[in-house]
Amino acid sequence: MKNLYTLLSAIFLLFSCASEVQVEQAETPADSTSFKYHATSHAPSHPGDSAANPFNGKELTAEAYENGDLGWGYSISIDGKKTINQPNIPGIEGKKGFKTKEQALKTADFVIYKIKHNSFPPSVTRKELDSLGVLK
Repeated sequence: MKNLYTLLSAIFLLFSCASEVQVEQAETPADSTSFKYHATSHAPSHPGDSAANPFNGKELTAEAYENGDLGWGYSISIDGKKTINQPNIPGIEGKKGFKTKEQALKTADFVIYKIKHNSFPPSVTRKELDSLGVLK
């Protein structure tokens, strides 16, 4: 009887180990080349060039202007037509303009860079503004 319990225990142990191996094999992809990263979770840290960019061949220009007591703002024209009007600093709360014309133009040039490199929408974050040095 003791041998029967030992035998049954060994068989049970053998099957339980075998099922763990099967589960582990099921979780591992059979062909690692079929695995693909989700595009948004592994986006490059800089905008990508694209032949499909609708602004290829277009002339993008920036202009800074004084905006009363707010400070400086900027506008961006595409082929001579004003398309973007930014009277205050984007990416921060409140209505506060840039302190200088140069800061406004630097930010506008960065937005143009994003448009030309197919980064849509060409929004600007506080971190990007800080790295441009326009928040000082």
